[in-house]
Amino acid sequence: MGRAWEAIGVKSDVQIMTRTLLGTRAENNELAVHVWNHDDAGFTFSSTGKNTFPAFRLSNSWFVSQGSEGQPPPQWFQDFFSDIMKGPTLADAERNELGKKVWRTVVDEMVNIGIVGLSPMVQGVLVVKNDLKNVPDKAGNDWPLRTPNTGFPEQWFFDR
Repeated sequence: MGRAWEAIGVKSDVQIMTRTLLGTRAENNELAVHVWNHDDAGFTFSSTGKNTFPAFRLSNSWFVSQGSEGQPPPQWFQDFFSDIMKGPTLADAERNELGKKVWRTVVDEMVNIGIVGLSPMVQGVLVVKNDLKNVPDKAGNDWPLRTPNTGFPEQWFFDR
């Protein structure tokens, strides 16, 4: 990725580090940018960490103290966070519209910069042994879903 950015004129310094060190540096605001997966993109209102992490990192004490301490994030982020918190309380149609607004903000404010699309694994491709029966043709396959939970494995059986 660093070479690709350099090729278009974006100077980069790619450093591979452990997850623990990455977390420590992020919490201490020692990273200009970092690369991580966004495998929870299908869960706009129930798995928000990857969309809210950048501003939380900079304004954690402000959020924790409900605004009485620390540096407030920009107003757009306060509104964005409010929308995310409001989403689960809405009826389907209104929640869907708000979800579109949330993702427009992600794009417009570059909360995350997508570099690779979702793989077939995340889109529900299942590999199953021939004698394992009652497995659905498709099932959500991702950690927030607690895969293989969405395929109802309690109903699978071997036909031998």
